[in-house]
Amino acid sequence: MSKENFWDVFSEILGVDAKLSILTELAPFGDFSNEEIIRIIENDYKDYFKELCGYDLKMKEKPSIIFHIS
Repeated sequence: MSKENFWDVFSEILGVDAKLSILTELAPFGDFSNEEIIRIIENDYKDYFKELCGYDLKMKEKPSIIFHIS
């Protein structure tokens, strides 16, 4: 990571963090197959922090680095 690529790398780190957070939330439930868990994670990780902050998916969030996820 360097000052030239910090924002790109940081948004990727946020994406990985969101994916891991969703995984840890789904892990206790035995109702999902591995494929379903992967599908849910890949579909939802970009909106994870938005929902965590109380935003409805239809709402426009305030500008924040936490919502810029790769």
